[in-house]
Amino acid sequence: MKFSNPLKRSWCCLYVPFLPIVMWEILHAVMPYIVGVSSKYKEFVANQIDLTDKIVVDLDDDALFIGEDVMSYNEIFYLIL
Repeated sequence: MKFSNPLKRSWCCLYVPFLPIVMWEILHAVMPYIVGVSSKYKEFVANQIDLTDKIVVDLDDDALFIGEDVMSYNEIFYLIL
């Protein structure tokens, strides 16, 4: 059952595995959060919120966005090594 809530002991802020698009305003929260959003709403969300102070992980395109920078997972792996 550890897979049902992997962040139970380590993450004490907002965690929403899948955010319904009608609740997109949660993305304006002024606290740390981890939120899952469907990729079909990627453009909508990008137009509604300021992404410069956010870290966005795009699992469909294997990309990591940190502010204005875009990195692929392979680039991150080589930076860690």
